[in-house]
Amino acid sequence: MDRVVIVGNVDVDIIAGPIDDWPEWGTEMGVDTVDIRIGGQAANTAVVLADLGVPVDIVTVAGNDLFGKALKQRFVEMGISVDWFDLIEGKTPHTVAITHTNSERSFLSDESVMRFMDVDFVSGKLARIKGAHILFCGINVLNGLRRGDLKALLESLHDDNLIYLDPGWPPDG
Repeated sequence: MDRVVIVGNVDVDIIAGPIDDWPEWGTEMGVDTVDIRIGGQAANTAVVLADLGVPVDIVTVAGNDLFGKALKQRFVEMGISVDWFDLIEGKTPHTVAITHTNSERSFLSDESVMRFMDVDFVSGKLARIKGAHILFCGINVLNGLRRGDLKALLESLHDDNLIYLDPGWPPDG
């Protein structure tokens, strides 16, 4: 088993900071840096594995917009298989992360097209997969998987695959 399949969220991360305190409403605050990069637990994991030379597939969705197309193209350039990465009508998710001077972070995220990432979508993509390591990432932000019959999906994939689960942060923060 040398194939790794990552199932989960991708988004565009916008990271700003550091700051000591939140600005007052209706004001603007300057920061030292604002970075834009690939984000989401599944995306970050796939990128690291690809950098290590591990064959990796990603099962996910993004919007059929500039950001979704750019993410998918960048994954191809990095050697990540995007056969199960669907661009669908809608907006690619974004997360804004604000960093504190003590290195803590706060996140503001939108779900957008990730709501289509449900049990039916994933089971349709992985119906015939055998002999893989399958990692589910970011379940905390994938309401379609949390609300669906995730347990039945995981059990259906258990034969001839190794299943891993990274639940992420609790859904309430």
